[in-house]
Amino acid sequence: MTPPRPLFINRLFEGLIDPFRPAQDAMPPDRLTRFYAHYLRQVRGPLLLLVVVGLLSA
Repeated sequence: MTPPRPLFINRLFEGLIDPFRPAQDAMPPDRLTRFYAHYLRQVRGPLLLLVVVGLLSA
């Protein structure tokens, strides 16, 4: 029995963020908002899309 093929939508969403991208060696900021901005910068596009779709569907 062959395993099921991954769905197109799964491959699409799994490809949006690269979890194995090389990390910066710099020390993260010490302020909470700057700390969040530092780490959310790498997922800015998908996060913005999620917020817009959430606002439109609410």
